[in-house]
Amino acid sequence: MEANEYLFVYGTLRDGFDNEARRLLLKHADFIREGTFRGKLFLVNDYPGAVNSEDDRDIVHGEVYRLNNSRPLLAGLNEYEGCSGSYPQPTEYTREEAMIRLAGKAAVRAWVYIYNRHTKGLYEIVSGDFMMIL
Repeated sequence: MEANEYLFVYGTLRDGFDNEARRLLLKHADFIREGTFRGKLFLVNDYPGAVNSEDDRDIVHGEVYRLNNSRPLLAGLNEYEGCSGSYPQPTEYTREEAMIRLAGKAAVRAWVYIYNRHTKGLYEIVSGDFMMIL
């Protein structure tokens, strides 16, 4: 399956938040199920940032959405995540493809917003679940 068919969210786009970007997501995508991404999660300010990890024990928890209309959705989310062309390089996040393990054993390739700055000094969310610290 193509990455542009799916999006993995782990922070303020998850169920339980109400913001303009979350409403945009719900307008252009359908919730599939919960999933996990191999990475580490950090608290940046009042929002999280995930980074890639090679260690299978490092797991970030989130939700997987199937995109119905990816162009306006991803353009809007790129703005929200600060990685559109209107932001100076290097941007705070980058949108990358990653394998996401769905609840159960299935996996999909999905877009994930990856934190693109140094994590030194940031609080690591060891559980990998942003919702656990709210």
